[in-house]
Amino acid sequence: MNKPDLEQKKPPAPAGTGKTYDPELLYVECRFCGRPILWAPGRTTHLLVQSDINPLTLDEHCLILSEGCRECMPESEGFHMSIVRLAKAPLAAMLMLRSPAGHA
Repeated sequence: MNKPDLEQKKPPAPAGTGKTYDPELLYVECRFCGRPILWAPGRTTHLLVQSDINPLTLDEHCLILSEGCRECMPESEGFHMSIVRLAKAPLAAMLMLRSPAGHA
């Protein structure tokens, strides 16, 4: 099977902004156990293209949450994903919400 040419499917950068965010830098985490999920380079872009999500609408405040992972649900074959945009919060509020597990 041929791999899709993901570079050609990425939309052009908005004129005059000079700012783009590489979707491959999105953090991916299991919503249930909080473990980070690592996958092959290009997988995030491929999923975004398949889902008709414009990568230009994403930034460093976005992350992908998986509804499970191979560690906490080894019997599952696939997992649903959601893109979440974290709200900006004052530093004091963020420190109060800190959990020892490190969930996003």
